Amino acid sequence: MRTNILLRHFFALSFISFFAFSTKAQTTWDTLPYKAYSDYKLQNLDKTIITSGILYDRVFPVADIERFKQQDQFTDTTGPRHWVQAYYEIYNAAYNNTGWLSPDALEAKLDTNAYVNAIPIGLLNYSYNVMDTNAYVDNLVDTVS
Repeated sequence: MRTNILLRHFFALSFISFFAFSTKAQTTWDTLPYKAYSDYKLQNLDKTIITSGILYDRVFPVADIERFKQQDQFTDTTGPRHWVQAYYEIYNAAYNNTGWLSPDALEAKLDTNAYVNAIPIGLLNYSYNVMDTNAYVDNLVDTVS
């Protein structure tokens, strides 16, 4: 009896594992659910006030690039994985990223040059816009789904 229960659990776990590993990861960078939802919520926003063409609020800020503006609290350098994440966020926050190196292509370049006798140095120097937090408080942005 106990063997049957263990066998059922084993098959259930095997099926779940197989299903989890067989599903494909997201392969296109411009179909992120968070970005699509942000664009939906910000569709009535006047885009002419976004002078840089990049609205950082369109993406989920995992890299938290805003902290680099606070030089007294944080350093201005970062590691390679964080740098790639920051580029990914800027790339996806841009309304027009035509001509940009895609994050997949960037990863491929980094992987290709990983074993060459070189020290890669990356610099991100982008102007971007963020929404004023008072826009939420003053009900200038719809936050209800």
